[in-house]
Amino acid sequence: MAPPRPIVQVGNLAAEGWGIRDLAYKVLALKSMFGQSRMTDTELIEKIMDEKATSRVAHIVDSLRKWKRGTKPIRGLGDVFLKALVKFLGQRGCDATLDWIIDSTDAEFYRGFPDSLRAKLPPPLPQNGRKSVEPRRRQNPFHATWRRADRAAESARIGIERGKIDQKLYYLSQDSVESWSQIISTGSYRQYDECRVALEDVVKQKFWADFLAAGPPAGAVMLGAGGSAKDLIVIQSLIQARQPDDPIWYVFIDTSPFMIDSSITALSRELSERRLNQEVIWESMRHDFTDLDSIKYHLLSVWPRDRNFVWLLPGGTIGNIDEHKFLESVASCAKPGDLLIIGAETVEAELDAGTTKALEEKYRGPEIRRFVAMPLRAAWNDLKMQGSVDTAPYNVRVVAGQGGRGNRHSAIPAAVTVEISIDADGRKITLLTSTRYQESKFVEYAALFGFMHLGTVESRMNSAYKQLAFRFMPAERTPEFR
Repeated sequence: MAPPRPIVQVGNLAAEGWGIRDLAYKVLALKSMFGQSRMTDTELIEKIMDEKATSRVAHIVDSLRKWKRGTKPIRGLGDVFLKALVKFLGQRGCDATLDWIIDSTDAEFYRGFPDSLRAKLPPPLPQNGRKSVEPRRRQNPFHATWRRADRAAESARIGIERGKIDQKLYYLSQDSVESWSQIISTGSYRQYDECRVALEDVVKQKFWADFLAAGPPAGAVMLGAGGSAKDLIVIQSLIQARQPDDPIWYVFIDTSPFMIDSSITALSRELSERRLNQEVIWESMRHDFTDLDSIKYHLLSVWPRDRNFVWLLPGGTIGNIDEHKFLESVASCAKPGDLLIIGAETVEAELDAGTTKALEEKYRGPEIRRFVAMPLRAAWNDLKMQGSVDTAPYNVRVVAGQGGRGNRHSAIPAAVTVEISIDADGRKITLLTSTRYQESKFVEYAALFGFMHLGTVESRMNSAYKQLAFRFMPAERTPEFR
């Protein structure tokens, strides 16, 4: 069998507008070849690369989104992966070439498999159903974001005068979207990949299957936007469990309209390519998710609350905020039986010198420094502060709770917090706090608010990073909170 005719040369890909043509279909076809169309992207890459939960696998999975939008996968790990895929498919009877993988249409890719494998693949989109090589668009490309007219974020100037920056300020500009994307794409923030991998395993757990079987649920509430890979995991699982012709609700609550818009734009593109975009109803609220009680009645009037939702804070953000306010906030709006997934990094009972040093080093990278210093730039000159925000002394230290108490940044006993600050005009300004927990202490604390622990999923990339699953059962709140 002759290999399919290349459409264009690799060097001309940018002009054609794709990185790997019809990539969504090709990924689905490769999964179907294994008889596992619902396997995750990570599991697929692991099989092809013959590697388990490595940083190379994580970066290749993240690069899939870029290869759909026009980035040429011909250098670095892209080149490594494509050559591994050529070898992998060649061993299974395909006349595989780089040009065939990159440039072929879905129909040409389909025809390149031997009959024994082709029988397992989904048929490509009929040619008369194609309008262009561009992904199909939503019928309605608009969405509205709600906000309370009497709420506004504090300024960086107020935070500087108080000595602590409100961490919501890091995301209140279009630049914040690009900075966050850069942190993820450079691998500077490994915890993003640890979160994503753990979330892939969450949707395979019995507690998740039981939750879906009991409803099915109306949808999900993502508390904080940014990083669409984790959203896609949840959306695909909910779509598979829904009733026919019953779209799911997917709700973002975040103070940053820029992070909300970037997430919905990326997800709309992803779902359009998978022909699933009409299965999702987007809803978004520009609001502080540690203050949901103030918008409770609006939420109840907009969402279908006759069924349960899953609430998610999977990316470790719990360590950056007031845990008491967060749990109390979700409890004010959650319905009995709702699921809550919280991602958190954990620590052992004793914090040794090696662990302390590793925690500090995690936040010393230049991308992290640029990100946390961003809110100061506008206010720095306005307040006539000496020196530059880029050269001010940058401090990272670990603050640990003592005995049965938390530390000054956390109410949860035995919590360990990384504190990032700078020295400016002879005073300390705290830029960021990031807390780790003993799992048992966190579970006990959540029960005070009616969140009963169902199970824990460790990340395959870091056993200390965990997704904790809770069911909201307010009648079973521990007596101390009643």
